[in-house]
Amino acid sequence: MLGKTVLAAFASLAIAGLTPLHAQAQPSPGGLKRLNELGGFVSEAVFCKTMGYETTQDFDRYNTAVKSEGGRYGISGEVSSNYALAAMNAHTQTLKAELESATEGLSAEEDADVQAAVPKFTAFASEHAQRCHRIAADPVGSILVPEPAHEAETYSRQYADSLLILVGHASWQTPFIRTGGEVAEAVGLCEAHLTRTQADGYLVELYKPNRFSLAVEDKAREFFDSRRQRGRDLATDTALDATQCNRILTGRAARLKAAN
Repeated sequence: MLGKTVLAAFASLAIAGLTPLHAQAQPSPGGLKRLNELGGFVSEAVFCKTMGYETTQDFDRYNTAVKSEGGRYGISGEVSSNYALAAMNAHTQTLKAELESATEGLSAEEDADVQAAVPKFTAFASEHAQRCHRIAADPVGSILVPEPAHEAETYSRQYADSLLILVGHASWQTPFIRTGGEVAEAVGLCEAHLTRTQADGYLVELYKPNRFSLAVEDKAREFFDSRRQRGRDLATDTALDATQCNRILTGRAARLKAAN
């Protein structure tokens, strides 16, 4: 999906009738390095948008700038576009491989395995936020990624959290919040066997006023709500009886108390 998006976005560089690369004079090493960089900026800029950066789609202007940049090294406009396009294609594949590698392990069955995979993913997010900032600081790259409104760390954390929240390891998800999500899901799963008072009793610590800081409170409550709904969605297929529910709820409530 990422590759198709980038290729479509940079279609303006796919100029019909270009001479094959092997038939053209090879650019200087410095010129080739710069064109490779500019081509890579395009696929990276698409990912910057995914990370929350403001980006543009001014590809005609970018193509003109690529040609002009190539001209500084004595490279024709057509050859410059051709090399930049090839670099974009290569970087798209590299980026896809990096993302797949970075997210490997986040879907593991055991929480310990997920937790072990988190640093690799957060490092990936940090590195790409830094790349986005470098693109924005480049005189040509800034055509695609204007000056960011926030520090790289802000974009990195927000992007990482948007995925890590699904596995309970966002930056704000403490062990108590993660375990609270498990309790909320169990309540949703077992609502058919609980009175309103019983359900509220399991959840009271999660929704207690001032339980979390203002920066976290809304996110935590939204997380608990979503996990409870997930339990409800699973209830039909799971069809637990009262004894099974009691065992699950008792166990998770004990873990929540230990995490408090």
